Amino acid sequence: MKRTKFLLITVLLIAMYNLSIAEFDTIAGGARPTGMGKAFTSIVDDTNAVFYNPAGILQLDKGRFESGYTRLLTGLTDGSDLNNRYLSYVTPMAKLGAMGFGLYTFNLAGYYTESVWYLSYAQHLDEYITAVFPNRLLAGVTIKQLTKRYDHDAYTLSDPLFMKGYTKDGFAIDIGFLYKVMEHNNSISLVILNLNQPSMDLNDSSSKLPVVIKLGIAYRIDTVNFDFELE
Repeated sequence: MKRTKFLLITVLLIAMYNLSIAEFDTIAGGARPTGMGKAFTSIVDDTNAVFYNPAGILQLDKGRFESGYTRLLTGLTDGSDLNNRYLSYVTPMAKLGAMGFGLYTFNLAGYYTESVWYLSYAQHLDEYITAVFPNRLLAGVTIKQLTKRYDHDAYTLSDPLFMKGYTKDGFAIDIGFLYKVMEHNNSISLVILNLNQPSMDLNDSSSKLPVVIKLGIAYRIDTVNFDFELE
C-alpha cells in the first residue's frame, strides 16, 4: 500500500512539473512532424525546420511555403475553442546559406493567446572546419519573438496579477546543428532551444522558460524515415 501511494505521488509530481513548464512548449507545426511525435530534429527537410532545427533549412533546394490550422480537443462540454495556427517560409540563398521565417499561435478563444515569430539563418560549416566531407555539417540559429496575452474578463479585472498589464513580450534564441553521414542518408542533430531563458511571467522575473536540449538520429530507407530523439 505504501508503495502504491509513493508511485501515485511521484506520478502527480511529475505531471505538475510538466504542467509548470508547458508555457511556449515545443511547437508542433505541420502534420508530418506531428505524426512523428515531434521527433523531427534530424530529418528537417521541409519548412518545419524553422520550428525544429534551423540548420535544416539548408536542405531545401528552392523556396517553399506552408501553413495550417488545427482545432484542438473538439467537443469540450464547456464549449472551449482551443486551436493553433502556423505558417513557415524558407528560401535558399546559394553560397549565402538559407533564410527562414515562421509564425505560430496557440489560442484559447476569449481567454489566452501565445504567438511566436521566427527568423532563422543557416550555413554550411564545412569550409571553416574541413573540406573532406563537403556540405555535411550544417548549423543554424533562430531568433524568436514571444508574446502571450490574456483577454479581459470579470476574473482578470479583479485579480492583482494583471495590475501591470495583460501582455508579456520576450525574445529567445535557438541554435541547431545537423551532420549528415553515410552518403547523406543518415544524420545526427543537436538542438538547444531558449538558450537565453527569457522571463515570460507577468510579475515574477525569476520565472524563466527552460532550456530544452534535443539529440536526434535519423535513418532513411527509400521513402521511409526513422528518427530517434532524446529531449
